[in-house]
Amino acid sequence: MGFIKIEIMETLSPLLSKLPKDQIKKVFEQKECDIDGFFLGFTDIYESLSKIIPKHFTIIDLGCAYNAQSFYFKDHKQYIAVDISNCVKFKTDNCKIYNLSIENFINYFLKQFNLEETFAICSYVPDW
Repeated sequence: MGFIKIEIMETLSPLLSKLPKDQIKKVFEQKECDIDGFFLGFTDIYESLSKIIPKHFTIIDLGCAYNAQSFYFKDHKQYIAVDISNCVKFKTDNCKIYNLSIENFINYFLKQFNLEETFAICSYVPDW
């Protein structure tokens, strides 16, 4: 992906400018990747939520897909990305990725979190 093309896409997708270039290459160039600089997922809601959720909260994203939206929450306490796919995902320093179903995450790991200071997001999960 050329530098000029990335600059053009950054004006169309503000989130793209937050993503590390090395991670963009790894995620976008993987086989069957269905996101790019024009479409990074359903990110509008994440940007809005990142502005109102307190920074000391843990964010749990149920169905994170490629996890680009984690960069909106890089200054929050922790970002937990949950997705059953094993695709290459974007990752912030405060992010922990669980490659398992939402159901299994809830059954086995949710109890580890202080739910008084945790915010869960489930913006889109396909109905298979």
